[in-house]
Amino acid sequence: MNILEQIENKKGELSKKQQRIAHYLIDNKNKISFMSLKEISQAIQVSEVTVLSFCKRIGVDSFVQLKKEFQKVVQERLFIPNEIRSSLDELKSYEETFENSINMHRDNTRQILESNDLSNLVQAAEFIRSSRRIVICGQGISKILSEYLQVRLRLLNLDARVLEMGDLISTSVELGSVSKEDCFVLISFPVYSQSLIGISNFLSGREIPYIALTDTRESPLAERAKCVLACNSKTLVFQNSISAPFFLLEVLLDTLSFHMKESLMDYFIKLDEVRDELSHEWLQQL
Repeated sequence: MNILEQIENKKGELSKKQQRIAHYLIDNKNKISFMSLKEISQAIQVSEVTVLSFCKRIGVDSFVQLKKEFQKVVQERLFIPNEIRSSLDELKSYEETFENSINMHRDNTRQILESNDLSNLVQAAEFIRSSRRIVICGQGISKILSEYLQVRLRLLNLDARVLEMGDLISTSVELGSVSKEDCFVLISFPVYSQSLIGISNFLSGREIPYIALTDTRESPLAERAKCVLACNSKTLVFQNSISAPFFLLEVLLDTLSFHMKESLMDYFIKLDEVRDELSHEWLQQL
């Protein structure tokens, strides 16, 4: 029996306040393992003691254990081989596969348009442009997005770098030198990266702003972010699609490029001059 089943079995024995807690936990099961006791109590508008009493009532020893149980739920639900097997089992023909895949990507695009208005993108572009440097963080498939964004930003003459998440020493050195003049871009989708949640907490504790590229505005990364770029990452078979986040990044980069239009025109003229001079020098040496 998982934690959701435990809560359902005890619902009839709960007080009105405890039932509010139960409904909140079930409705927000994807982010409970990333929330603190204070955050949950404030969200439900009950005391921390009431949340702890609820834990005991449903047979959980502590709040820490409650978070671990919800983490298991998310991991089990998103365990990749099970997800792939389940998705494939539902497909009955090439035609159905093609149609469902197209419709899912269309839905992802529609969600991007509904969740990100122009003012949101302009705010993110202004934030990036005015920063001393841009530090991009992502793990797993999100690292591909991080490296792509870095390459594009460097083409725009911006100091962008990817934080190596697997290296504790380099991560510590990078974070040890951050300031409020920097812009962080944190990229994560379900199952959310615990390391990125830790970095978001680190940045928030020092009042260092960051942009979150994630699936919803209810994501653990989104709550403290200066800007949230939201997009579904649903795909027909695999856990996360990379096409929707790429599309959103392209829209952001186009917005940023227009925001920097005048300075970029001057920069490209200088690049042409440097290229011509270097070409002349190399030809002289032949």
